[in-house]
Amino acid sequence: MNKLFSFRDIIFVTTLSLFFFAWIIAENFYKKSPPGFGIVEIKGTVSKTFSLDKNCIIKVNGPLGITEIEVLEKNIHILRSACPNHICIKAGWISKAGETLICLPNKIIVKIPLSGTDDKIDAKSY
Repeated sequence: MNKLFSFRDIIFVTTLSLFFFAWIIAENFYKKSPPGFGIVEIKGTVSKTFSLDKNCIIKVNGPLGITEIEVLEKNIHILRSACPNHICIKAGWISKAGETLICLPNKIIVKIPLSGTDDKIDAKSY
């Protein structure tokens, strides 16, 4: 009778599983917390910097009109925008370092910067 798994298969799957679980634990343990502030850019220029600790609504004038950004319990989302499709509103909430909300028609970027890293653009695509 043939065996379904050999001893080497069991060792391989066990080792792979251990590495996978160790990686997940390390990712969650060493995950960087947000720096405590967010940034709003209009047409690539920093327009405002705001604290994530204070609940507020920030109004920003873009090329198409006013965009309202809500900060609530260290989470950020776009509340209202003058763009036609409102995809930026449907994108939901961000709360982690490195996450962004982008309103392309109104040329507004809202982001929580990564702490301790160079946050510059590394590539452009046309």
